[in-house]
Amino acid sequence: MSKMRNIAAILGRTEAANIDNNPGVDLDDKVADSSVVSSILAGSTMAVYSSVDSLPGSPTAGSQAFVIGNQRLYTARNSAVGSGWYNVALINATPTLSLSASGTIALAAGSATIITMTAVDSDNSNANLTLSLESGGDLFKFATVSRDSSVVTITPRTQDSATALGSDGSATLTFKASDGISQATVQNTFTLSFGPDWTGSFTRSTLAPSPSPGNFNQINAGASVAISADGNYVASGAPADGSSGNTGGSVYIYVKSGSTWSQQQKIQASDNNAGDYLGDRVEMNSDGTYLIAGAWYDDANSTNSGASYIFTRSGTTWSQQAKLDDRTGGSHNAGRACAISSDGSYAAFGSNSNTSDAYSTTGSVTVFTRSGTSWSVQQKFQPTDIASSDLFGIGVAMSDDATDIAAAAYNQNSSQGSVYVWTRSGTSWTQQAKLTASDGAANDNLGTNNGHGVDISGDGNYVVAGAENHNSNGAAYVWVRSGSSWTQQAKLTASDGEATDRFGHCVRINENGSQIIVVAHLEDTGGSNRGSAYIFTRSGTSWSETAILRNNTSPVSGRMEAAAINANGNAIVTGVINNGVAGTNVGAAYVYDLD
Repeated sequence: MSKMRNIAAILGRTEAANIDNNPGVDLDDKVADSSVVSSILAGSTMAVYSSVDSLPGSPTAGSQAFVIGNQRLYTARNSAVGSGWYNVALINATPTLSLSASGTIALAAGSATIITMTAVDSDNSNANLTLSLESGGDLFKFATVSRDSSVVTITPRTQDSATALGSDGSATLTFKASDGISQATVQNTFTLSFGPDWTGSFTRSTLAPSPSPGNFNQINAGASVAISADGNYVASGAPADGSSGNTGGSVYIYVKSGSTWSQQQKIQASDNNAGDYLGDRVEMNSDGTYLIAGAWYDDANSTNSGASYIFTRSGTTWSQQAKLDDRTGGSHNAGRACAISSDGSYAAFGSNSNTSDAYSTTGSVTVFTRSGTSWSVQQKFQPTDIASSDLFGIGVAMSDDATDIAAAAYNQNSSQGSVYVWTRSGTSWTQQAKLTASDGAANDNLGTNNGHGVDISGDGNYVVAGAENHNSNGAAYVWVRSGSSWTQQAKLTASDGEATDRFGHCVRINENGSQIIVVAHLEDTGGSNRGSAYIFTRSGTSWSETAILRNNTSPVSGRMEAAAINANGNAIVTGVINNGVAGTNVGAAYVYDLD
């Protein structure tokens, strides 16, 4: 007869006999179902004690006792083999544990995942439960974990940090709830990958001006493109557009709803004039509420002095807020390149052809700040080693928080070209570095001459610049910052590069410097001089080509001129001038969205 059946005999109850149906099993550590034992105790005169030490020292044989401290049932024995209290059962219900999210969970880089633990102890106070965590698979290598009571926060590391720690992108975390005797566990698997995968399927949408511009069709829509951080707004510059064909320029704004794109508005300057070329360069802030558009042939101060316009969106309506120029006169071409901060409170443009002031033909960059709806010049600067005809400011890019600016001088040093990085402290900008290609040569034109050839990541730690004439078919270079020092991290070339492809004509980098788009605007795969966009992805410190977006849509005409990428890198827009989808040589923008 088993010990549990002895309990039944002692108590005179049949329920206890059902607790264990395996004769011969030692019940010293047997866990009995608490509901059954509670039923047994309810009909008995068993004494209850707080701890083992409080049990009577000389019990009467056959006495029963229950100890709350360890949830165990005891019976007294007085025989030749020994006298005293003997444990015959452990009476305890296992806690239950549930999580607000379970299974395999994909962490999103840059945002935390919060999981709430809910534990219940049916035979004790929930307040006495102990919650804990146990990591498996080196979760710490790609995420940090913190717990505040029942709330667990899993925060992904940066790509650089995860790579340095040797993360393999998958690990488990075991959630535990214990009442001191029994324990409930739930295990989740977490995964983390950096950068979207462009090797799979994606959708492509065509954004063309509507209605068709009519008789004056060659408006160069797509000459410059921009996309908001979330990928829901796109701007497409059409610098040759204008009423009655006056080439004053315009910008077309498109908005995404679900998976459908529609034209929201066509924007033109309030003082639109023939030949201004508004939209040859456009940039959009993070949430698509501010837009800067360059008009580098604007004549506000003198012939081709140039300017940039600030437009803002309220709801679905865009309006002009300001016109920015450097107020010094001369054919400066201000606005050939321009940039705007994430919150729309800073803007900058390059004046690459200054001819009538102290900046001569060296070029300059002018930074503006916004107070309410008013804009003012914060600082105008140029490099310490600038020389005549360097054409500094041909390309300008700004970090999200407007503390870093990268600007190109593509004609410097026999047209080898250079890129300068400037940093802001308070209201003052200072030169931090001059970047040149490790194998640069004369006529490489690092930074290019079109306003699209240099970019800086949103976090300000990566710079990319194109050298479209390097070795005939072009290249792009990537630099990374550590502290205040910059080093070249990579040289990017096309896997199918050929002479005169002009790889590096346009370069764009995403928020955290994990993806780069490089346009080779004369690449021939989709047709003669149609152009292609190459996607490069960073893993740690290494870059590799991961996909190519071909300009092979019908109609055949058109040349890829520009590109842009959103913050996460899961939406890309390319600009194709002279494309005939909306009319002969009108041009269009194409948005590529990952499914």
